[in-house]
Amino acid sequence: MEEFDGGDAGSRLAALAVFESGAGGLVSTADDMLAFGEMLLGGGRRGDVRILSRAAVELMTTDHITAEQKSVSPFFPGFWESTGWGFGMGVDTARTDLAARPGRAGWEGDIGTSFHVDPTEGMIGVLLTQRAFWDSPAGGAVLSDFWTSAYAAIDD
Repeated sequence: MEEFDGGDAGSRLAALAVFESGAGGLVSTADDMLAFGEMLLGGGRRGDVRILSRAAVELMTTDHITAEQKSVSPFFPGFWESTGWGFGMGVDTARTDLAARPGRAGWEGDIGTSFHVDPTEGMIGVLLTQRAFWDSPAGGAVLSDFWTSAYAAIDD
């Protein structure tokens, strides 16, 4: 993986930033997201390089939210019926459509990013857009169409 140089000197990304939230304002590239997915599918290895232990990857991609926690969570209504939370990412716990299946892990960002790894299919999906999905009537359809098309293309 290459280090991002910040681009244009006038860019907000040209200097190191302080992120007040580990889940917001982060910057990455499609190549880095793909490399991260390859590492997750490789059980902590990417190529010949061990990045995380297999056990750490299992913890990241296993649901740790208890039934009691899910029952009192103020999150989206119905969210916990098919989703759990690992260390840093959502984990599908039930099959709800063509794409969502137990064991798939990843997350959608507010501005149109979507990243998931599916160890059953050996698949990594990365969608990077610049559109606030939650404020757009078509936003959810973009995500749904992307993942449905990816899974519909599997030919076995």
